[in-house]
Parts: sequence; structure tokens; C-alpha cells
Amino acid sequence: MTSNATLPSRVATTPVSPPAAPTASPFASLLRVLGRLVVWGALAGLVIAIVYPLLWMILSGFKTNSEIFGDPFGLPGALRWGNYHAAWENDLFKIMVTDQKP
Repeated sequence: MTSNATLPSRVATTPVSPPAAPTASPFASLLRVLGRLVVWGALAGLVIAIVYPLLWMILSGFKTNSEIFGDPFGLPGALRWGNYHAAWENDLFKIMVTDQKP
């Protein structure tokens, strides 16, 4: 049995591209760049505020008392590992870590 119904023919269509994104104004681009600079500046400030005291504390451990009180922000004259050895021998590390008396 044959059918007389016709099938719809395929119509060639041109592809429709999505609408173009609006271009950002130069002012918006400038604000975005300035915003990123402010965020990165704040993060860099936090890193300095956290890392510098730790570095200063470690470097001060190598100094003599006269170096600490004479030039607190200067570099040590020599790396005196004996300071850390003396602190270890006096159980200062145990007191700091466990908060207990030796």
C-alpha cells in the first residue's frame, strides 16, 4: 500500500550566530584593572605583615643581645647556632610547644 502523503522537504537555512556580547567601555575596563590592583596590593600587604615578623624573629635568634638592642632591624653579624642550641638545652622549646614546666 502506498501513501500519498508528502514528506516535508528540508529547507536550507543559514546558521544564526548568537548575538555579539556588548563591548566593555574603557571606563569599566579601567575599574576592573584598578580593582584587581587593589586586591593584589591588599594581599601583598597581608603577606608582608605576616611573613616579615616571622623572618625578623628567626633572624633575631642568631643575634647577640647587644646586636638585638643596638640594631633591632639589622641582619646578624654572624649566624650563631649556639643560641638555638642553648635554648634547646634549657628546654625553652619544650616550654613553648607543650606549655609545661620542665
